[in-house]
Amino acid sequence: MRWILSGAAVGCLALLAGLALLIARPNRPDVPLRTDSPDALIDSAFAVVQAGRADLLADLLHAPSDDFRLVLNQLGVLLYDLQRLGDSLAERYPAEIQSIREQGASAGGAAAVAALQRGGGVGDRALRRILADPFGWARESRERITTASLGDDSAAVLVDGAPALGVGILMRRENGRWWIELPLGFPQVQRYMPQTPEEHQVLGSMIKVIDNAILDLKKDIDDGRCANLEQAAELAGEKAFGPLIMCAIAYDRAMKAR
Repeated sequence: MRWILSGAAVGCLALLAGLALLIARPNRPDVPLRTDSPDALIDSAFAVVQAGRADLLADLLHAPSDDFRLVLNQLGVLLYDLQRLGDSLAERYPAEIQSIREQGASAGGAAAVAALQRGGGVGDRALRRILADPFGWARESRERITTASLGDDSAAVLVDGAPALGVGILMRRENGRWWIELPLGFPQVQRYMPQTPEEHQVLGSMIKVIDNAILDLKKDIDDGRCANLEQAAELAGEKAFGPLIMCAIAYDRAMKAR
């Protein structure tokens, strides 16, 4: 059960986005967001993470609708809070964090996904990797990521010369700038994409649950309530699992009511 709880949290951290009508985002630092070319857009993605402003990654993602833009904005808030949690973990458990970062130095944040796919009760390990180094790719992977033009207004993101994530990540030029497109066009993904304002709101509630779990966990870490990183990973899954199940049921009902 423990790895199921942790696995659920890993999947949501990687895949879910959320909605908030009024979002209090941190004051923007002087982080240049160049979006005039595909390569400049990739540079901006690395720059905002290295500046401690992972929330600004959402500003680089293309939104197919205004409702989904709010979803992406909330996703940005989650990424910012996840980055702050990583800082707290590094301060509280420096030896454990350093060990995990060294193990995944070449793979960065993708190491957690690879570990989860291997199965066999690895949910805790995958979650520990994400918590320990959620944006490790921003230190190690820039030289591995390139872009390839597909026409005047389209480009592909490549990792080591191959399609990113194995399925391909595209970029598009729209409204005078470039955007990164999430791979939302696959039938398996389209089936669960929100179509109504109500569905966007429920999806937003799911990401908010994850964000609240991150904030609660950060407080527990700062207060010294977890003896080690393993306990922190277990607690993260436990905090998010129950509320997420309730949100998933609500989302399923919303889709059936279309």
